[in-house]
Amino acid sequence: MSRDVDALLSDPPLLPHALDMDRHAILFLSSDPDRVASASFIDGRTDFSNAPPILIPWTDILRHVSQQPSSLCRFIFHVGFCGSTFLSRLLDAPGRVRVLREPNILADLARHQASLDMKGQIDPNFASLCHAICTMLHRPWTSGETVVVKPSNWANNLLPGLAGEGGSTRATYLTTSRAAFVRSIFRGGHDRLAFAARAAVHLSSRHRSDAELVAAALARNGDDLDRLAGLAVALHAIQAGMFLRVNGNPGPERANLLHHDMIAARPRVAAQSAQRALVIDIPDDQLDANLIRWSGHHAKAPDTPYSSAAEQHHILETEAAHGDYIARALDWATETIGEDPFAR
Repeated sequence: MSRDVDALLSDPPLLPHALDMDRHAILFLSSDPDRVASASFIDGRTDFSNAPPILIPWTDILRHVSQQPSSLCRFIFHVGFCGSTFLSRLLDAPGRVRVLREPNILADLARHQASLDMKGQIDPNFASLCHAICTMLHRPWTSGETVVVKPSNWANNLLPGLAGEGGSTRATYLTTSRAAFVRSIFRGGHDRLAFAARAAVHLSSRHRSDAELVAAALARNGDDLDRLAGLAVALHAIQAGMFLRVNGNPGPERANLLHHDMIAARPRVAAQSAQRALVIDIPDDQLDANLIRWSGHHAKAPDTPYSSAAEQHHILETEAAHGDYIARALDWATETIGEDPFAR
């Protein structure tokens, strides 16, 4: 039986997808490479599998990984709504670099970590399980290929473990200013506001100061939109703190810290910087082709044309409808948190 499991786990398109806590197992999905490449997210919103799921016990996964040679893990971490999907599209190069966008299994691990934090508990097997899953996600699908993983920002509470393995990890960190972040949350409407509120609560579980900031946002004067705007501010601040704890203060010498402004204004430069941070190499002609394609299409909705003029119109509409809420939230942030470390 172990040889059968090893054969399964040696097949890269068999992706770890969901954490089954009750059965101490991982649900794997056999994936279609073309569907994975085209998907904006592989978190369950897109059907990318081509066979029934397979449940494999943790013990078998940990045993299999312990027998494999060590490998480099590469991550694109981000605060959300800052151009990470667009950047990941620019880095896709079939046969050379494959980017896995927001695998669900990391979100499941993040939920488990938050649950442990809220209970003040430690799972002695958790670090080994995280390492095993990251190893599974980074298996090359073809000879000579490099895999890069872009987790959801929901998984940023895993940063101490995912980014803390010294020489075995390479990462780039995507940020945006507090003001741009809050405006992006409002621009996404009710669903994005609701997600930001949930994410702020979720990511505040590790540090008491973060939980206090969320509580302060919920206690703000005003109506529900004022409180949701406060939670958007809190979400940005919590994630900024996470990035700074891993990277130190931002500055020109921090080549692995990328700002949304650069991705939007100079996408080629941003992609080249990300390549250096991740230790990957994309042919110039492939990068050119990616730039041409994705400059005219929404990275999250490949079939939808993108226009900077239409985007600017949407921004102005959001400002007209919710500018007062955004301004009050930013004033509250300055008073409560202080200056934005990622302001431009």
